[in-house]
Amino acid sequence: MSGDSDTYTSYWKSVDLAVLCAVESVDEREQEEGEALHEAADGAYWVIYTHAAALTMQYSDNSDAFWESMGGDCVTGECWSEIVCKLAAWAHMADVRDRYERFRKEERA
Repeated sequence: MSGDSDTYTSYWKSVDLAVLCAVESVDEREQEEGEALHEAADGAYWVIYTHAAALTMQYSDNSDAFWESMGGDCVTGECWSEIVCKLAAWAHMADVRDRYERFRKEERA
């Protein structure tokens, strides 16, 4: 993925796809919810490539997820790439978790 596909829409489509993968794993009793969410979000394009991670921080509804979970003094890293990918991973995971919870709520309604 690069260029024009690095858009807000493609980010959220990726989040929704991760949610569907987690739902399938949980529904088929292959994994517990937390494990399924982590596996669905971990290693995503949007968190492992520096340029995409920077966009994740722009597009995410949870760009403060790392600080909210770990505190403000916990951001460590030796370079921009390492730091932005770490922050993006937390933001992306929170987006997947939020969409998963919304999916499950709508499913019960």
